[in-house]
Amino acid sequence: HFLLQLYGLLHCSLARYLSYARPWSRRPNTVLMAISRKLADDHKHYAGRIAGSLASRRQMTSSPTFPTEYTYYNDIAIDHLAPLLLQQQRYLIGVASAASGAMFADREMKQILAQLLISQRKYADVLEELITRSDKGLALPAPAIKTIESSPTRINYFGSASSEPQTAA
Repeated sequence: HFLLQLYGLLHCSLARYLSYARPWSRRPNTVLMAISRKLADDHKHYAGRIAGSLASRRQMTSSPTFPTEYTYYNDIAIDHLAPLLLQQQRYLIGVASAASGAMFADREMKQILAQLLISQRKYADVLEELITRSDKGLALPAPAIKTIESSPTRINYFGSASSEPQTAA
């Protein structure tokens, strides 16, 4: 069932794991750390919405656990983990798209999945931009403004190599 798979992926995503493991970061990557934290919050939000919707239909959700391979990432810098975050984002988008396609008559779940897809695509775009700039040795433009808007949260990041990220809820 796509929804149970999606719930497990969101509930135990790499971004959520990193919110507990706290990878280290050089000062220029504080923006990436902020994006990772907001992404974890977004995953938690949508996992909760999916679980709530499933529970209201009397469908059981399991209690997933983080994959054991995540423990290998405990002492790795966030800039090395960014490609893995992006890869997982793309996978989540694929699973959410498949789940949405399977929800023919369920308007509530289709709406949740549509919001999830919009949000996750925006995060994927921002991660891709940050990775591309990092690979080219470019600092974030000053002031670069990107906005990620999703139903539960909104992120603004103002980045330069010396500025702290600013987030707004």
